[in-house]
Amino acid sequence: MSTGLAPLNDIKEAVKYLKMHSCTQLALLKCTSSYPSNPKDLNLITIKKMKKLFKCEVGFSDHSLGIGAAIMAINYGATIIEKHFTLNKHKGVDGKFSSEFEELKMLKRETEVAQQAKGKVFWTD
Repeated sequence: MSTGLAPLNDIKEAVKYLKMHSCTQLALLKCTSSYPSNPKDLNLITIKKMKKLFKCEVGFSDHSLGIGAAIMAINYGATIIEKHFTLNKHKGVDGKFSSEFEELKMLKRETEVAQQAKGKVFWTD
């Protein structure tokens, strides 16, 4: 059964190659390549694992409807959100799951709130 995931060894090899060749600005994006993506298939918790394994910026290439998944991706450590943009949801292949201007403004505002809300832990061991 295919998971649609890039094989882990392929990603490791690509990251290793880039770092060996002096790549200093590396980011990986978690992506589910169904259009539009079903929230149950996003597996955003993978973002935390990617950050730990690859020690680089990790983001989310969002093909889902709305902004909820992108907000959740921030909770898991995403620092980049890629979202399709359209001037008309009724035109084009990507129109259905693309964001219009007002939705992108809301995404920006709410991701800032989500980032701020993460806060810090006050307890010490």
